[in-house]
Amino acid sequence: MDRINSFSATFKYKGEFSFKKLYSSLTKYLKSQGYDSHESNFTDLGNEVEVEIVSERKVDEFAKYVIETHIHFLDIKKISNDLYYGRGKVEVKSHVELGYSDVYGTHFLKNTSFTKKLFKLYTDYIAKRELNVKYGDKLYNEVRSYVRSIKETLGMEVAKVLRDKN
Repeated sequence: MDRINSFSATFKYKGEFSFKKLYSSLTKYLKSQGYDSHESNFTDLGNEVEVEIVSERKVDEFAKYVIETHIHFLDIKKISNDLYYGRGKVEVKSHVELGYSDVYGTHFLKNTSFTKKLFKLYTDYIAKRELNVKYGDKLYNEVRSYVRSIKETLGMEVAKVLRDKN
């Protein structure tokens, strides 16, 4: 387990939207949370727009958070200067990448079959629960908040979760 899969969400949208506002909101939110983002794909065919954004944040020397956002809008019709109408799908996937850094200059050790098995034993069995709690839970909550911000930007209703204090 060189990665811990975390929260993922997919939702569809049909209605009015400002792509510029959506994109700006996404990048601003990710930057405010300390993520470095880059577009791995951007396609604009006029009536169809597709964007893939990969965002990473180093947590410590052992782990980093990765959020992948895929936005695909179809049948786009321009309503006004920056307002469009169309249907689309937004997918957000996240995971924690473990052992990515070579702090101690031992990266070559991961290439041997023994050390790969040892690393897998450690991450999948010995420390699985601790790693999930330390890294996975925090990323899960961050990505839920990120998805909520995307939905709010699109004007979708977002359910507020109420928790008992008992």
